[in-house]
Amino acid sequence: MGSDRNPTYVLWTAVYGAAALWAAFIMIEGVPLGAWQVLVLMALLLIYFQLRSISFGEHFQYSLAMVIVFPAIFVYGPGAGALFAAFGAFVDAVSLRKSWDKTLFNIAQLVLSALAAAWMFEWAGGAAGTLSIPHGLLPMAAGALGYSAVNLGSVTFVVSRHMRTSWWSVIRNISWNGLLNYLVVGYVGSITAAFVAQWGGWGLLVFGTLLVGLTELLQIGLKVNSEQNLRRQAEEAMTLDAKTSAHNFRHLNQWLSQPYGEQEAVLFIDIDDFKTFNDRYGHHRGDEALRSLVKGIRKTIRDDADTVVRFGGEEFVVILPGSAAEEGKAVAERIRSQLRLLPEAGFEEPLTVSIGLASIPQDCDNRHDLLKYADLAMYQAKAQGKDRICQWCQEWGESESLLLRPRHAR
Repeated sequence: MGSDRNPTYVLWTAVYGAAALWAAFIMIEGVPLGAWQVLVLMALLLIYFQLRSISFGEHFQYSLAMVIVFPAIFVYGPGAGALFAAFGAFVDAVSLRKSWDKTLFNIAQLVLSALAAAWMFEWAGGAAGTLSIPHGLLPMAAGALGYSAVNLGSVTFVVSRHMRTSWWSVIRNISWNGLLNYLVVGYVGSITAAFVAQWGGWGLLVFGTLLVGLTELLQIGLKVNSEQNLRRQAEEAMTLDAKTSAHNFRHLNQWLSQPYGEQEAVLFIDIDDFKTFNDRYGHHRGDEALRSLVKGIRKTIRDDADTVVRFGGEEFVVILPGSAAEEGKAVAERIRSQLRLLPEAGFEEPLTVSIGLASIPQDCDNRHDLLKYADLAMYQAKAQGKDRICQWCQEWGESESLLLRPRHAR
């Protein structure tokens, strides 16, 4: 936490740690050294689980290390539970290079949590060394709840002291997933304890091996998921135009081959007299104008549904799934209005566009014709004087000169 440590937080951490270490010390004589083989195996499993923490994102790691604390509590007593809780916190601190105050706090809160679990276990009728199923289920559930309550309560309390806020406000910010995490640790730890109580070292070895396999399976799954995300990001990058960040012609080809709904509208947009704009202000300003146009279009369309595609040069296509012709025309009007707010609107040669509109099912029944008709409607907007919107008219299809007009005749 660096030099901005809250003195109150440090004081509470020290007091908390001293209390936990004192409680553990007076109970340590209860550790059953005669079962040293099982205890060593438990220690090795704890180290493994701590070093193989599962990373979810950049800021959260999950470990099954504390699962090993529960068989120590329920089978070998509170002294063993406190010892393994402290050992787990120490391994965690070493592996993650935690500061002394965080290390002390983790040892303290885990030791006290283990002692609370042991007390609740005995209060509910359990006795270390005599655990049996099904009679031990209720005491183990009580112990798991005691562990979770003290662990959660101590963490939120010290965090509230550090953040200088109320304890209750910190607790309220904990998600259901956070609460479920505590219960899952207690649940899996109780099952581990049942295996150890029933079959001793062999039970720990069998169930521990199962948990090791589960950990490795999760590691593989997360690695595969990460690789899939990287592949998806790479594929998305291949469908983006480097200059404008709009989608490119590759994306448009993919769209043409995909299934579509009952209605869809397409806008075909072309910047008017863009060659003149480039000649007057330079290609650098021309590139900035293209980026400005894409930003303006994105402000007028739905982020989660609509798509802007750079068709080529100064031509763009806007895909509006689920939109009728009237909705497409409204979007086109908003795009033209948005152009007046762009930096290029104040130039001596301001940026204007001609927009063609076509829709399914009003004008056609497939995407190839939809794109073609929107393109031809854009040409009609050019012919009518530019800086306007034209919707495809079926009668234009009878005009051979319009259909065969060269693409770059402006």
